Amino acid sequence: MIVVGDFNSRAVTDRYQRLIGSGDASSRLVNAYDRAYSPNRDEMSHPNELIDHILTGGPCHTVTSNWQVDKRTLNTGETLSDHDPVIARLHFTSLKQ
Repeated sequence: MIVVGDFNSRAVTDRYQRLIGSGDASSRLVNAYDRAYSPNRDEMSHPNELIDHILTGGPCHTVTSNWQVDKRTLNTGETLSDHDPVIARLHFTSLKQ
């Protein structure tokens, strides 16, 4: 399962922790950033500073091979959105082997 969006909550908030089910491992969602091989280490691009998130969960194992915040601008200098898009390349494998 993939859940994406503007959640208006940084990863450190109680609302975000309830959303991901931090107290219940069976229904837990995981931020794609936490599954990344080498996420962008820019402090302002860390999920603790973002309100847009890519979350995964369900009966599979997820690995993120690329996670980044797209800070590009248009040729006019305008930003792509009112906040920078989060992009991730996700790989899923079955938990049952």
